[in-house]
Amino acid sequence: MSEFLDNEEWSTISDVEREYFFNDKLVEGNFIVCDNEDFTLLIDKNQDVIVNLFIGSQQEVTVPDDAAVIVDDLFEDCENLETLNLPKSIKAVGKNAFAAPNLKRINYAGTLEQWCDIEFYSAPFASGCALYIDGKRLEKIEIENKKEISAYAFAGLKELSSINIGKRVKKICESAFEYCAGVGKIVLSEDAEILEDGAFEGSNPKDGFEIDANNPKYKTIGNCIVDKTENSIIAGCDKSVVENGIEKIGDYAFTDCTFEEIELPPSVKEIGDGAFSGTHLKKIVLSEGVKKLGNNVFEYCAELTSAIIPATVKSIGKAVFCGCQSLTSIRAERGNKVYSAEGNCVLETASGKCIAGCKDSEIPDYATEIGAMAFYDCKELRSLRLPRGLRKIGVCAFTHIGAEELVFPATLSEIELSAFEGCKSLKRITFEGDTALDSGDVFYGCAVLESVTAPKQYKKHYKKIFGGFKNGEGKKLKLEFVK
Repeated sequence: MSEFLDNEEWSTISDVEREYFFNDKLVEGNFIVCDNEDFTLLIDKNQDVIVNLFIGSQQEVTVPDDAAVIVDDLFEDCENLETLNLPKSIKAVGKNAFAAPNLKRINYAGTLEQWCDIEFYSAPFASGCALYIDGKRLEKIEIENKKEISAYAFAGLKELSSINIGKRVKKICESAFEYCAGVGKIVLSEDAEILEDGAFEGSNPKDGFEIDANNPKYKTIGNCIVDKTENSIIAGCDKSVVENGIEKIGDYAFTDCTFEEIELPPSVKEIGDGAFSGTHLKKIVLSEGVKKLGNNVFEYCAELTSAIIPATVKSIGKAVFCGCQSLTSIRAERGNKVYSAEGNCVLETASGKCIAGCKDSEIPDYATEIGAMAFYDCKELRSLRLPRGLRKIGVCAFTHIGAEELVFPATLSEIELSAFEGCKSLKRITFEGDTALDSGDVFYGCAVLESVTAPKQYKKHYKKIFGGFKNGEGKKLKLEFVK
């Protein structure tokens, strides 16, 4: 460290108040500040060197030796950056730190095992770049004699021929190998004990999975990784078959698989968060016996056209059909005591709360509430009539829909945060009562919004909300008050 501080390349100031963001959290304190023409470094009380700012524009950048922490978004806007050289001293990397749009390669001065120890908070290879260790491109991963592989360690690393997790590796942390698209086979030894959520999310190995027969916790069944204790699928692929006896499809188990249909046996009772998100499913017929659907189960299934909710389902999470642009038909089987479907909407029968819909939805008149993210990113929803007895619209309920005009009934008492955020076609809105808005962010990003009409007796209320509102073109809204 003394060699670093004495380097004439750097100007140094002691005991300076500074702040930085790491993992979306503000860190404040007194630091030694070191600057050169490209970097600003902070040295904390533990003598850790934090790379806080980069202002260079080179195609190849070398992070200074002894650097331990890289802050959030450090290289995010570096359009010229193609090659990034990292010292083996790196301990932690903040969110989106390597998100340079044209980054092609990361050269790491340490070993593969040392890379597995770095704390990442987002995918380091999201830009599609490659990892080079000891001057060689990493084309297959073989790791053993490491107890743990850190979260996001290889997330986004593409075109690997194989991932082989050998002996003494006990834990694979959250998202460690997510979106390693193009990987051949994933192999686990008998020592793997803990696979955290999304460990292989979106990787979809072309040659499936292989697990040592002596592994006490996990096994392969039908080309799926299965947790023996819970009879649940942890990860699957295009070659997977969900065999009878499986009770749960785990969170993100089949994310981004390319199959168009999959058959679920009657033994399946629960489908976890995002389990089929981003797949090429065209039709969903869930087997009788399914009781629970998690959040975002079928989000961004772009080719999905129809869905049927079984009579046995008792719980459905948020955003279950988020971004399903081709979805036109939603039905619930007769006999379901919790949910009903009408007008291509899913509703909680007892409360009248609409929890999901699609581009062809017509919200029933008896609906009293629109749940959070019910129509999130339903861009093809061009016409929306809100029920006359509607009382509440939840968070992000209609974010990014394609409607041009909206009328809010007098019964509507509350619209929550971001409910209509990013509705880029929305031009006119009319309020018939004194609806409370969570904040101005309810209509944030409505780029062509032109006018708001409301009852004259609530003029003060709506002027307070919309008085300073400007649309994406920088134009103020036309506020009109009528009797």
